[in-house]
Amino acid sequence: RNNLGMLHASARRHAAAQQEYDRALALVAETKDQHALAYLRHNLGDLHRLRGSHRESIESYQASLAVKRMQQDRYGIA
Repeated sequence: RNNLGMLHASARRHAAAQQEYDRALALVAETKDQHALAYLRHNLGDLHRLRGSHRESIESYQASLAVKRMQQDRYGIA
């Protein structure tokens, strides 16, 4: 779902991207996969940025960074 969201976002199909990200969030909530959550939040930040929703973009990026720090994901933090 995350990858589908990325494809839709890159094609500027923002509503379809949001739907895929929402589905991915539901799956992540079930599995509690923190690594996937971090990268999904980052991609949501990208989508919000593309839409011009800068406050939401910053919030998503900060949420992603918080999870990456908790996971000690040095690559993701950089």
